[in-house]
Amino acid sequence: IIVENFSLFYSTEEDQLLSPNDLRHYQIIWNMVDDKREGVIPAFRVKFLLRLLRGRLEVDLDKDKLLFKHMCYEMERLHSGGDVTFHDVLSMLSYRSVDIRKSLQLEELLAREQLEYTIEEEVAKQTIRMWLKKCLKRIRAKQQQSCSIIHSLRESQQQELSRFLNPPSIETTQPSDDLNLNNQDNAQPEVLSSTHVF
Repeated sequence: IIVENFSLFYSTEEDQLLSPNDLRHYQIIWNMVDDKREGVIPAFRVKFLLRLLRGRLEVDLDKDKLLFKHMCYEMERLHSGGDVTFHDVLSMLSYRSVDIRKSLQLEELLAREQLEYTIEEEVAKQTIRMWLKKCLKRIRAKQQQSCSIIHSLRESQQQELSRFLNPPSIETTQPSDDLNLNNQDNAQPEVLSSTHVF
């Protein structure tokens, strides 16, 4: 069934893109992601399937990160974020694995090129949008930090101004004690002088 539905993989036996082992590997990975054996998986889980693929269907995230985004977005866009089938993903992989200009008829080629152009454009817009959101988030974080610093500086200035305008009262207990001692010293000679007169 796979060979009949995906003749795109087999232009000639000599120029075979996928071997039976490649297809078996894909089946194994699919079963790992489709753990309920329903024959479909949510579109958002395609990215997990792609990360697990090896061999000719492998997507190198270090070298082909943009291609990975395009493949994931294609599945979400074509199926409106719903479920995708075993053959949906394999069909997408087939188009992404060959030179479509050599493998497709003119009408199908034009339709496919239009789809890929649309996907590239929308993924680029998403990337720019996400970048702008990150920039805006950083700007807001810096603004909040600046506002916090300004607020703390204002509070500190208000406290200093309050201390300047309302200085604390000065204690006078010590001077009064000294004054009492001086009074006692002054009174002592007067008593002596009066006694001396008598």
